[in-house]
Amino acid sequence: MKPWPLGSASGLLLTELTAGFDAVGLTLMTHIEGAGGRGVEAAWSDIAPAAVLSYTFVDPNSDRVMRTAGVQCVAVLFSGESDGSARFVRPDSRIGRLQAEHLIAAGHTRIGYAYPESPLLRDFAEPRLEGVRAACADAGIAAPEVRTVPLDAQFAAAAIEHWRGLDDPMTAICAYVAEARRIEHEVTSALHEGAAPEATDPANLFTTVVPESA
Repeated sequence: MKPWPLGSASGLLLTELTAGFDAVGLTLMTHIEGAGGRGVEAAWSDIAPAAVLSYTFVDPNSDRVMRTAGVQCVAVLFSGESDGSARFVRPDSRIGRLQAEHLIAAGHTRIGYAYPESPLLRDFAEPRLEGVRAACADAGIAAPEVRTVPLDAQFAAAAIEHWRGLDDPMTAICAYVAEARRIEHEVTSALHEGAAPEATDPANLFTTVVPESA
């Protein structure tokens, strides 16, 4: 996996994978790309894994190298085109769509998107943002107004001031990670009134989507 910041969802996934493999007599080991001096290929000879689960696309050459080293199964947690390998579909686009659909149903027609600052999260943030955009397009409302928002109250306040200062101000926010809810008190007190009364209820200003376990 890439050196992504690990949140609660990633921790839960690793916990469930560990338990699932343990139930059938296998041990889960993780490898962070770029964390050491040697490439990930060294793992195939060092530990001779029976299977590899990759968070990102595995190119054909890497797939051949793994299988030549004795890896029996290569599974990819990726939403691209199928190439014949075992595949799970990451639900990021659906998560973004669910966030936006909830806010739209609550009466919001101008939605901001708090994009994560870390470039390491781009693989996840981009499809989620695309899901928000698709939901807005399907509902016939304007595309989300995107703003990069570090997890800091000062920067959050600046982002809110930006959203409020637009000619057609935002009334609700989709955020990439649950930790972005730290800015909830700022949004609840500062977002410009422009939606239906029920839409300004704090419960309708934020959405948290938790993917179901496989």
